[in-house]
Amino acid sequence: DLPVNAPREFRQLFTRELGCVRGFVHKVVRRPDVCPVRAKLRRLPLLLREQVSTELSRLQASGIIEPVSASDWVSPLVVVKKKDGSLRLCVDLREPNKAIVIDGFPLPHIEELLQQLSGAVCFSKLDLASAYHQVELSECSRDLTTFVSHDGLFRFRRVCFGLASAPAVFQKMMSILLKGCKGALCYLDDILVWGRTREEHDANLHAVLSRISECGMKLNNKCIFAVSELQFLGHKISSRGLTPVESKVQAIVNAPRPTDAKSLQSFLGLVGYYA
Repeated sequence: DLPVNAPREFRQLFTRELGCVRGFVHKVVRRPDVCPVRAKLRRLPLLLREQVSTELSRLQASGIIEPVSASDWVSPLVVVKKKDGSLRLCVDLREPNKAIVIDGFPLPHIEELLQQLSGAVCFSKLDLASAYHQVELSECSRDLTTFVSHDGLFRFRRVCFGLASAPAVFQKMMSILLKGCKGALCYLDDILVWGRTREEHDANLHAVLSRISECGMKLNNKCIFAVSELQFLGHKISSRGLTPVESKVQAIVNAPRPTDAKSLQSFLGLVGYYA
């Protein structure tokens, strides 16, 4: 089903099929002085193995991962259980990340982005479906993402979460993709479209959705269309301006008193978001 108020002419953007950005392949720049590391298989409870195998099969069928027989780089698989009981498969890429030269393209300052919203009265928030997985990973870069499981070795065919080069490269790609689109903000895979009138918003939204469609990307049903108020990057946005999200304010109020350097750093990170 389409999200409420979603333009029906763009319903093809909401199919279950994984998108793939046309004309863009991420090639990782490597440091030649870092030697490969092969991690060993981590033990996994027998009760989880079947679920992990099912998820690996799904990722392979979707074209996100592929099996390999050998690789210079091998990282361990990390299994995270979600609140709904399903599993999220992650890869501990700390070792291969040491061999990656990170693109210098900067992430935008959130406060500078939000300053552009003066006078806006209508908003839409676009959520890219499995955003990183919509970007193809160069053949010569895939071995860096190889991981070991009880079903053997696999590597990513698409950019994966945890790859050190991913955030800057994704932001750079989205900035190029949306260049020239009026009334549009992008912070990684979070896209906000706005207008100072409903008509202006609709025109801006049509331009952004057209650009997303042309490049081959897909959206998910979490998108929000044509509302007078929504949450974006930790703020509540409306025609009245910006206010902190109440749940985040309460998290600061209820945070325990720091007792050591680590807990102080965590608290400062929490408070600094709104500083």
